[in-house]
Amino acid sequence: MKNTLVCLMVLMCTTWGFAQTHTIQKSSGKLIIKEVNKVNIVGHEGSSVDISIEGDSKALPERAEGLKMISALGLTDNTGIGLAVSSEGEVTTIQAVSPHSDQRYVISLPAGVSVLYEHSTHEGDDILIKDVRSEVEVSAQFNSVRLENVTGPMAINTIHGSIEADFSSVNQENSITLVAVHDYVDVTVPAGTRANFHLESHYGTMFTDLDLEFQQEEGMKKISSKKIDATFNGGGVDFTIKSNHDDIFLRQK
Repeated sequence: MKNTLVCLMVLMCTTWGFAQTHTIQKSSGKLIIKEVNKVNIVGHEGSSVDISIEGDSKALPERAEGLKMISALGLTDNTGIGLAVSSEGEVTTIQAVSPHSDQRYVISLPAGVSVLYEHSTHEGDDILIKDVRSEVEVSAQFNSVRLENVTGPMAINTIHGSIEADFSSVNQENSITLVAVHDYVDVTVPAGTRANFHLESHYGTMFTDLDLEFQQEEGMKKISSKKIDATFNGGGVDFTIKSNHDDIFLRQK
């Protein structure tokens, strides 16, 4: 019985260690996420930004026991999970201390907090943005971006990754821009979406099952082999989709 209790206590301590969460009391303003290689950004109903590690956290080297992780940029791990967090006014910044971290972070975001994700190296991995209702910006080099149950407004730009977006509704307050330079863009919108679509691909092909209304100039349709300007459901928010070197897919739910 004693051995069983000891084992249970060890298991509980291990589990708590893996489930470590860092909380930032923040329900408005802007969150900037820099150079975090793997991240899920998930909207939630809470009033704080909660950061956790997906799956098991990686153990530090034995020689690092009692020490803090630092970087050449002057960053110090002040969260206990490999991240440096700083705030200035309404802006809070989360930065990865190690550029080689392969842990996936889950950042839970209140509805009143807008988010900017920036990544510049080949260490970048897939980004998941899910259930987010606030404004989203992404500026990435090698990350692919997956958007699930989102509304916009947003500006998503990636150089070497793809973009897949599934909209629950399309916010009419501000524009939506999805740009992947070297990979495809695949977008799904509800049937009742009101939008002015601007589709552009220089070396790819564009596909849709939406009944688009092409722009007219003096009674003639404006058609280009590289660019399409068209309205859907009478028009609405400006919705730009670009892929210079790959295909564009625009789908109706």
